[in-house]
Amino acid sequence: MERCPDCGSSDTIKYGKNNKGVQKYRCKDCGRQFVEHEVEVCQMLGDLYDQFPDKAKLIAVVASRTMVSVFLVRYIYEHYCS
Repeated sequence: MERCPDCGSSDTIKYGKNNKGVQKYRCKDCGRQFVEHEVEVCQMLGDLYDQFPDKAKLIAVVASRTMVSVFLVRYIYEHYCS
């Protein structure tokens, strides 16, 4: 089971899938909803940051590679990776 990116709890439940078929989860401890491999999305943003100085292009590339919406990648970038 995925760990919560906010509180680190492993007490999470599957919470449906996004429109691209990626598994979503909800933390039973803090209530945060997140997608499968959200930590990896943040890591990929960091790894590719220097290669794509244009933020919009960086977000589009990561969204394409991870099958997560551009909106969600932008949200992760702005709230959890800065």
